[in-house]
Amino acid sequence: MSSSLAWQLHGCYTVGSVKYANFPIDSARYGCLDDNVSLDHRDPSHALRNIIKRMFEMRKQYPVLNDGWYLQQLSKQTYNVYLPGSKNMPTETGLWSIYRSAFSGVQNISNDAQGDQSVWLLYTNENKTVDYSISCSSNRSIVSPFTDGTVVKNLFAPYEEYTLETSFQSLGLEGTTEPNGCISNMTMPAWGFKAFVPKDKFVDPKPTITSFSPGHDMRLYSDSNTGQTVSIGLGFSTEMDCLSIMNSVHVTSTTVSGGPAILDNSTMSCSAIDGKPEGWIGEPQTNFRFSAELQKVHHGVHRITVNNASSSAGSFTNAVDHFMLRLGSFENPMVYPTHANYSSTLLHQTPDNALYVSHKADGADLWRYSLNFGSTYSDWMPYTGGNSSLDEQPWSGTSKQEWKGHHAIIQYWSRLAGSSDHYQHGDTGVDATPRRLPNLFLEGPFNQFGHDAGLNNEMQLQSDSTWRLDFMSEWPVSVSLNAWGINPDGKLDATQVWGDVDGGKLHIPRSWFSQGPDFCR
Repeated sequence: MSSSLAWQLHGCYTVGSVKYANFPIDSARYGCLDDNVSLDHRDPSHALRNIIKRMFEMRKQYPVLNDGWYLQQLSKQTYNVYLPGSKNMPTETGLWSIYRSAFSGVQNISNDAQGDQSVWLLYTNENKTVDYSISCSSNRSIVSPFTDGTVVKNLFAPYEEYTLETSFQSLGLEGTTEPNGCISNMTMPAWGFKAFVPKDKFVDPKPTITSFSPGHDMRLYSDSNTGQTVSIGLGFSTEMDCLSIMNSVHVTSTTVSGGPAILDNSTMSCSAIDGKPEGWIGEPQTNFRFSAELQKVHHGVHRITVNNASSSAGSFTNAVDHFMLRLGSFENPMVYPTHANYSSTLLHQTPDNALYVSHKADGADLWRYSLNFGSTYSDWMPYTGGNSSLDEQPWSGTSKQEWKGHHAIIQYWSRLAGSSDHYQHGDTGVDATPRRLPNLFLEGPFNQFGHDAGLNNEMQLQSDSTWRLDFMSEWPVSVSLNAWGINPDGKLDATQVWGDVDGGKLHIPRSWFSQGPDFCR
């Protein structure tokens, strides 16, 4: 998902759930308070992406994971639990041992990369780390499809190895009557999974980028546009060729005052490090780090591309990975879209009543404007910074829908960010109270959704930019908030209406009324 304030503005979930008992909402209650939620989420170094990327690689290396038709449960160590709200239906919980292979006598995929090499899958749905210690002579042992004495290796990080012990079972898989191997002691993390093959059939994964510093789509503050120096770092899953990394890094910048940022090769540093277990199951560890400095980083959006870097062993990432940085002041909506959503120095009026805007959105490629609170917009225009004249835009409405002074909404689009969700509001000809709406009307059954003109439903903009209306009614009350109210044709406007999912109405909690009418704003 590209950057958008919508992810953050709708990020505080408080409704609960009637379907799921004890629904663990946790951090979803506070997402709207976390600015990271609205950042660009196309981070190629993210742990979850690397895990899925590894799974796709495994499907190519071991065709049975992609095309194998045969699936057999070898053993399981499970028990039933009865969860709240399950209506006494059990949930089987524990560890499963599964054999995945080609269907003998039906499939023949031996000509592919690893032929028809079978894979041993282990997975658990325990919500805690469990140490399994089960004798291989037990009928509940963690039995493997491979014969005893085989050294098996996990296809997922951290790629641990086990030497299979002898079990009492001979499953007759793959045409052998020898005893099947077993693991008597194994630790499985919460919701853990492993995929084993014999060590001599293990194919090394391609190197992948595991981290980027200072962070993907990091917003860096700067009140000076003389060109900054920014230190960057890349983490890799295996030891890399430092020169190959340097040659594979390219920087693309969208700025007004300067050209693209430059990677300073003289500051390049590479080092192997001891990988530590990460927080995600199967996440590749960081075993190598590259660092360097970017010079001449001007205000705007900067993309750092790593194109098919090579490991020291000659294996390539086989990927084009993009990372982003944004540099600017708090007034730049391309860098700080929340802080810069309104600017008191954006819109200006000349003595002959002409309007112009003073841009602060370095990093944008295109821009457009609206002088009628989003009723219409201009065409998109190339962004060059500085000042831009605005042409008047037509608007027709009732006297109740009119507003004082002039208001501009400027929308910016960035090719590198892949987003047009960057807005800046500004006013002229009115007091200094920031506003983003022309009006706000309270609508509902109490006033026949605005058609009962005898009831005052026009909210008033306060000095702190909130809207207020002293309103009293009997509970329960359903209302909606409308920016335009009743149109000249006598119908309720439907372009900017706020409510909830239950019929587009905003249901006022009964608890609000216990606070008195001043609380309900």
